[in-house]
Amino acid sequence: MDAVASVARPCHPREPVKAEVVTKFDEQVKKQRARRRELWFRTEGEMIFSMAFNSIAKHGSTVTVLLHILSRKPIDPKKKERDRLQRLGQWPPVLIPFSFPVREAKHHGMTEKGLSKGLRELHRVGFIDIHHHGSALRGDFSLYIQSDRWKWYGTESFQEMVWPKSKCVVSRSNENGVFISYKVHKGLKRKHPNVIGHGKDINTAHSAAMGKK
Repeated sequence: MDAVASVARPCHPREPVKAEVVTKFDEQVKKQRARRRELWFRTEGEMIFSMAFNSIAKHGSTVTVLLHILSRKPIDPKKKERDRLQRLGQWPPVLIPFSFPVREAKHHGMTEKGLSKGLRELHRVGFIDIHHHGSALRGDFSLYIQSDRWKWYGTESFQEMVWPKSKCVVSRSNENGVFISYKVHKGLKRKHPNVIGHGKDINTAHSAAMGKK
């Protein structure tokens, strides 16, 4: 009986696990989550049983985004305090814009795509409005405010609002196919584009895109 030759498989060394880089942004999000975890939030029954909520109920990430937005809303004071503030002209309070960067997604068990889509869906049905639409410029991020448009969703009185278009225009150079990003600020394009293509020498690619040798 012929012996079966065993084939030795190459042994690959186990790659070391890369340590997760924790930024100041990550630390800030973790502190906010810890602070909100101890709070109590009240949700309106009218919201849960509304046509707007039914429209997003099948999208789990959208519902998750809504819950996190509601957790950022301050708790209403008791009726006696509300009456006092109303006499002083301080009630109802002015809506405070808030940001929800996609970088927060991993801390809330979502993907960046799911968070971005969730914000769009909430805007579509009227749970939030855009206070300021950000761009690709550093520090220019989007701001949102909670809205009551959802109360009229599915009726003729509903005020539909269009999601603003991106302020970052990406095009391809006709000469060498390098992607160029024209970042828009206050409706004006920057004079010099930014090359976002890849290569061994970005400066060379940038010079070629600008028509220089």
